[in-house]
Amino acid sequence: MPNETVISGNKELFDKVRALNLPAGEYALFGSAPLGVRNLKECRDVDVIVSSRVFEGFQGMPGWEVKVTDFGSEYMSFGQIELWKNWYPGAWNIEELIRDAETIAGLPFVRLERVLEWKKLLRREKDISDIATIEHFFGAWKFYLNPRDAWSAMLEDCAAATKTIYLESYIFAADEAGKRFTELFQKKVKEGVRVRILCDMVGSYGFFNSPYAKSLADQGIEIRFFNQINPWRVNKLFSWFRRDHRKIFIVDSRVGYMGGVNIGARMANWRDTHVRIEGLVVRDMCYGFERMWAATHEKRFLRLQKPYVAMPEFSFLTSSPRLRQRFIYRNMLKVIRGAKRYIYFSTPYFVPTLRLFQSLMAAAKRGVDVRILLPEKSDVRTVDIASGSYFTLALKSGVKIYRYQTSIFHVKTCVVDDEWATVGSANLDNVSLFFNYEANLVSRTKPFIKELKGHFMKDVESSRELHYDTWITRPLALKFLELATWPFHKIF
Repeated sequence: MPNETVISGNKELFDKVRALNLPAGEYALFGSAPLGVRNLKECRDVDVIVSSRVFEGFQGMPGWEVKVTDFGSEYMSFGQIELWKNWYPGAWNIEELIRDAETIAGLPFVRLERVLEWKKLLRREKDISDIATIEHFFGAWKFYLNPRDAWSAMLEDCAAATKTIYLESYIFAADEAGKRFTELFQKKVKEGVRVRILCDMVGSYGFFNSPYAKSLADQGIEIRFFNQINPWRVNKLFSWFRRDHRKIFIVDSRVGYMGGVNIGARMANWRDTHVRIEGLVVRDMCYGFERMWAATHEKRFLRLQKPYVAMPEFSFLTSSPRLRQRFIYRNMLKVIRGAKRYIYFSTPYFVPTLRLFQSLMAAAKRGVDVRILLPEKSDVRTVDIASGSYFTLALKSGVKIYRYQTSIFHVKTCVVDDEWATVGSANLDNVSLFFNYEANLVSRTKPFIKELKGHFMKDVESSRELHYDTWITRPLALKFLELATWPFHKIF
């Protein structure tokens, strides 16, 4: 979704704050300003919390009037701008609020979750309305940690659909799992619901090559297959490229699902992560689906617009095979390079780009707790061997590697410093990050991050840590196989 302009009245107020030339790291916009910059509210004035040094520097300046609130707090006012060295009601650490502020449109804003906390303390009539607005903006989310539970939740929302159902999936199998969906789709079409299925031709070749797809189309279900190629090429190595690897499910433009879960019975017992989300981010998911749907019809490769990532709560981040369109990869690199405490990656396949691998090792060497959680055995043996070729250097640099023992591990998540998290379709390999269409949900919302981090720590309990001294004693034949994969890493 193209970025939206800030409400004109809010922009004028924010420009007045910029004109003050306040020192970086010593102020942040509070009150309703964090809503205003998100176009959730039109602001009549701007509250700016500042350090004591800045507050004292403005005392006595022409036009600035010192006032005292009913709570006994002193603040200064000049037109529509108010400067505060304390905040009320409640016990607020001004330095902490400023330090944790989010930069949006070039200005620091107090985090929206802290605004919500403050408004719940005040509970004035206007605050009640703002509380509802913020909670809707945040949306509600729920994680599903295996395909069975994710499918059941998706089907439940599907059954309640009244307008539209959109499904985009790399793998959609015409087996018992897939038919649970298509049988319900047939029913919903008869009720007047528009149902669209967008599948990757290679990932869903069994469905593509079956008479079942045509039968569904004859009943009014709209079906398209992305990047169709000659059947003889389907099992060739280069058929992996320029695929639609995204997993998106949207009901009534209100509820969205995304993550690592495909639809196929053989994957029912895998450990995977999918998330159900509501709120404004679903709008961006709809936009992303519509563009891919149109590109498939026109038989062209989609050129993505700059992703709509201005808001830190939830962003729908996409990538394409085009140069300068690898937004997920670039975002990951930026976060890894800025990490201070920890980086926790879960991925079924680990064949990273050289730049990403070097960034992970550099983070470990500077004291960041870098952990990579992988399956003991994935569903692609060749990629497992290629992954192993990175382990010696990774372990030597201080990166910790864990191998999940319980089942096939297909989770694609990352959590960094309790400040950033993502879940989606992107693997930590070259094919995913450079050559396929991917979609991830990115968030800086603390409870969301905490929950994903909890999943990671729980999975570590069901994993075996790989140690350097043990790894270097693996069979010589395996070492040769790993070495043989190196020339092909850029296509894994």
